[in-house]
Amino acid sequence: MLRTASRPLGGLVRPAQPSSIIFRNYAAGMGAYRKQARQQMLEAEKDMSNKQKVTRDQVRAHMSFLPGFFIPMPLANVPKAPKQFATYQYYRIKAKVLDYLAILSLRWQSKKTMFTKAAMGINRGKALAAGKALHARLGQAMASGDRGELRQIAMPRLYESLAATLDKRDRHTRATWEIITNHGARLVAHRCALLPKPFPDNMVVEQAVVAIDTTQKLERYDARTNELVPGSTKVQRRTEYVGIHRSWNKKTNESDAWSLLGNTKETTLEDWNDWLFYEQQQAQDNVNKKLKQAREGTL
Repeated sequence: MLRTASRPLGGLVRPAQPSSIIFRNYAAGMGAYRKQARQQMLEAEKDMSNKQKVTRDQVRAHMSFLPGFFIPMPLANVPKAPKQFATYQYYRIKAKVLDYLAILSLRWQSKKTMFTKAAMGINRGKALAAGKALHARLGQAMASGDRGELRQIAMPRLYESLAATLDKRDRHTRATWEIITNHGARLVAHRCALLPKPFPDNMVVEQAVVAIDTTQKLERYDARTNELVPGSTKVQRRTEYVGIHRSWNKKTNESDAWSLLGNTKETTLEDWNDWLFYEQQQAQDNVNKKLKQAREGTL
């Protein structure tokens, strides 16, 4: 039977929390999620004293989605009220333009001369291809229980969640997974950011979200008899928003391999308003902190 869904097929990557959470350590709402992502970045700073720089490995261990990701909803799901529709499209276009300008700036800075090719190979096509490849590798690795492969393709936080899922699996059961039909994939978000101190010098983070629409099949077998478990065959069409990550050295223009961050969800108007409110609060807190420091300095 063909089913359409947005959750993992047959519990292949079953969430450890409610179904609205795709992977453990990711919040259900995008507003809360972005707050959590920012908090995780702050945790990376707190791990080090003010005199000691954060290493690249420590950044990788704490890294989540960059704050401020906008994952546009399909047009059919956007609010139909004229004001809400216009507001959502404004936010979508603004976020996309700002992301594009940030990438354009980094590529331009990597040029040796005005007329040479950008040395920093930040490319939408490469990000799309990487997302599709990592998605397929993840499905195969989860089905076979290949922890070595999972450790290689997943960021540390995601790997911990996936390993916990494998720990709960019946050891007398094995699974097979395959993509029956690829209905298409598209890059829905692409961002870059140069990390400030105390993060490593010249460290640029590149992240992308790829929407992948596939029909998948999952089957479970009794590992002792190698027979198909009755009723275990499941076929499902689903769209996943797969987040991927890699980092660049701005000085050498070299990057590491793409890794999986996890799955995310579409950004609603409410999500984005929550995020904007949170950003305003953070900006006001920073102003108040500087004013307090200025007053204390004059005493």
